[in-house]
Amino acid sequence: MKSSCGCTAALLSNSNIKPGQEGTIKVEFDTKNRSGKNSKTVTVQSNDPKDPTKVLTIYADIVKKGG
Repeated sequence: MKSSCGCTAALLSNSNIKPGQEGTIKVEFDTKNRSGKNSKTVTVQSNDPKDPTKVLTIYADIVKKGG
């Protein structure tokens, strides 16, 4: 997995997921020093011959406290 910037981290529940099995991807986005509308991506690569790459997009509308 690859995230679009250092402010986004992605962790996979298991790095070896067999066909038919499921896994969980936990994504954390550090909103410190950010405001307004943001979008970040996480690219997931697999050995699936039909669809080896998926891009997950995270959208956030960040409102500063007191603002």
